[in-house]
Amino acid sequence: MAPELPQWRPESAAQEAQREVEAMFALRDCGTVSRCERQYHERGLAGLQPRPKGRAKMMKPKIPLKPRKKDNTRPREELLDATEYLRAENDYLKKRRALIQVAQAAAQKQRNSRGKRGHTISCLFC
Repeated sequence: MAPELPQWRPESAAQEAQREVEAMFALRDCGTVSRCERQYHERGLAGLQPRPKGRAKMMKPKIPLKPRKKDNTRPREELLDATEYLRAENDYLKKRRALIQVAQAAAQKQRNSRGKRGHTISCLFC
């Protein structure tokens, strides 16, 4: 009996052509050509483009800054009055801070003039 010839099937011819292409370009993975062909048929040229690998970066959405509006509604004299008031308030706060520091320094000096247990130096029983 004569050996039977394998039946010709379109799938086997396509597989054979893929193997030839893989051998021609020395591709290690045997499914590379079929995968590329499938991606091309599914998504076109976009399917052959490299895709990013790994996790997507978690970036905070950028919040657009609101443009500052110029306040041209206040007259110049009103602005000068407000500036003068703020300067006076600043001077008052500086003088108040200086008075508090003087009072604290006097209290500290008075505490340092006493003995170890809070009594005056003239106390003989300490």
